[in-house]
Amino acid sequence: QNDLKLCSKLGYDENQGYELDLKCEQIFIKYLSCFGQIFSEESGLIGKDNPKQMILDPLDGSSNFVSKIPFYGTSIALIEKDQAKSAFVCNLVSQEIFAFNNNQAFKSNLSDPKYSPLTPNLFS
Repeated sequence: QNDLKLCSKLGYDENQGYELDLKCEQIFIKYLSCFGQIFSEESGLIGKDNPKQMILDPLDGSSNFVSKIPFYGTSIALIEKDQAKSAFVCNLVSQEIFAFNNNQAFKSNLSDPKYSPLTPNLFS
């Protein structure tokens, strides 16, 4: 339950957040820091200067999670030389993953991580 406790100065811009946000961030830092510098909503810039930077929101919708509103996820983008190279958004409730890489979009699921190309809907 302490993970759900509201903190007054959690975000890099002093926004309120939850201990849970920091715990999620630590998991991502552990596995992603070897790929480049990380800019996280929770702590700001993490790591040494690097031409590769990841922009991370480890638990996007943490207030929804805490309130048991089933709409929250994880967002990560890889930036190289000021250009977005890859991005991933995961809906942690439905387990859907949406990915962007090399100007192509893909969809997958955490339970069966086979990526299928997404084609734009020309009728929308």
